[in-house]
Amino acid sequence: MKPALAKSDVHVSYKFCTVEQKTYVLQLVADETKIVLHQTIDSVLRRGEKLDNLVDKSNDLSLASQMFYKQAKRTNSCCTYI
Repeated sequence: MKPALAKSDVHVSYKFCTVEQKTYVLQLVADETKIVLHQTIDSVLRRGEKLDNLVDKSNDLSLASQMFYKQAKRTNSCCTYI
């Protein structure tokens, strides 16, 4: 059975808490920290996927610009005057 201490009572002074209440409060804090940590990791992983997509698009754009440059160079080569 959990001690008679609500989650909202986390700010209660430890001086007046029993050992069970202190343990319970520490467990609540640890659980909240674990949740935040999982959310942060998920967010970082999603950001990593977005970065991978941007890198792929950047590579595609680079290849397309190189092909455009080569084609423009060939097309313009017939227009040079001596």
